[in-house]
Amino acid sequence: KGYDFSGNEIDYNAMFDSYKTTGFQATNFGAAVNMVNDMLKAKSEPFEGSYMDGIRQTSGCTIFVGFTSNMISSGVRENIKISCEREFSGCFSYNMWCC
Repeated sequence: KGYDFSGNEIDYNAMFDSYKTTGFQATNFGAAVNMVNDMLKAKSEPFEGSYMDGIRQTSGCTIFVGFTSNMISSGVRENIKISCEREFSGCFSYNMWCC
């Protein structure tokens, strides 16, 4: 069942939650939204553990983001840019594919 847009305001949490039952691609997008929310929750929790080789870990989760060159030349580059600016990820990996 899809999201009901008949109200005056959009409840984005409910809309993304409805993706889990909307169809194959939307279901996978809904699962991805859940994973991102889980990662953000873990990142906001303080780190409780030992330090490794002098590296100070400040949160319970380090998010790694990988992308290919075609994502930079598409509209997704703004999403990557804002993710960098807001320190969403601890590590970005850029891959260039050649034929």
